[in-house]
Amino acid sequence: MTLYADNLTSDLTPAPDLPGQGQILTAHEFFVLKWFLVTLQAVVCLFGLVTNIINVVVFGKMGVAESATSLSFFSLAVSDLGFVATYSVYVILLVYRVFGYDVSYNLFVMFSWMFFYNVSTAITVYVSLQKMFCVAIPFRFKNVFTLRRTAVVLLVTTVVIASFYVPVFATLYIGEFRDSLNNTTRLAVAYRPGHRGYRRDYEISMQYLLPFSAQVIVIICLIVLFNKLSRASNFRRQNLTIKTTKDDSANSGAFQLSGKELQAVKAVLVVAAMFVTCNLPPVRSTTASLLEPDFQEFGRYFRLFFAISYGRFTLMTICSSLNIVVYATFNSNFRHTLKAMSPSCWREENGVDTKIVP
Repeated sequence: MTLYADNLTSDLTPAPDLPGQGQILTAHEFFVLKWFLVTLQAVVCLFGLVTNIINVVVFGKMGVAESATSLSFFSLAVSDLGFVATYSVYVILLVYRVFGYDVSYNLFVMFSWMFFYNVSTAITVYVSLQKMFCVAIPFRFKNVFTLRRTAVVLLVTTVVIASFYVPVFATLYIGEFRDSLNNTTRLAVAYRPGHRGYRRDYEISMQYLLPFSAQVIVIICLIVLFNKLSRASNFRRQNLTIKTTKDDSANSGAFQLSGKELQAVKAVLVVAAMFVTCNLPPVRSTTASLLEPDFQEFGRYFRLFFAISYGRFTLMTICSSLNIVVYATFNSNFRHTLKAMSPSCWREENGVDTKIVP
């Protein structure tokens, strides 16, 4: 049960436990589902911590400044690592509460992992747009997404997102409050006066505009990339024995991509598809909250709201933990660097060449 208060003179107000009226899930069903998902999240987070640490180290060894795509993927690995690490702390706090520990700073942790996830969302949008324009209109955008411009965009994007979170963090504090339910005094998270304006700006920008716009943009990028790659593949098959003109090659779009660039586009395509899949439930859940006032934390359908929330949080952790599979599949340099970092005994047994491909 989460406890909130607006100021130090307020009583603690527990989340309502509406007795089965209009409830889709019973208390027992919600309990079982919640802890199944939390257990799954704990396993996925452990896996994600390992994989994202590996991603950061491997991209670091490869050279972050190798290309704009490498810098973007390195930044995505860092933000994913931050998300998985802070969400792991959030899961630990959930478990602590079961044993009666008074955990009063869970809201700080929650806003922390939401910040990192928003940064990952923005980076995914940027890298999707980058590849879409470079494939769809290669001659116009080939030299637009330079390494320096990418670094500036990623830095500015992170600062802008942080500007919405810093005021929210500044309005939070932990104080002693009277719990009228148990007639005791305990610690709880409180908001300072004037927090409503900051929260409104944060919710509109980070919980509505960013997720919805990211979903639309990445879906458009997916459609364009998939269409261009399909046309390029057909173009290659149909013209293996036919001499192509310069105009034909230009019209084929992705036909001009080298093997390395094509693999990078495929990697972005898979990462974007994973993002769309995992981001769809949060977007639909947010839409449902807007359409049905009782589908929220303090509404009639609060159990269903929390059950779906735990489900979408699980998808978010999975999405942030599986990128290593994409990188190892489509990036030969990443794959060789990863193999070179493996223990020498494993490399010798499997006959792995330790030379890193430039």
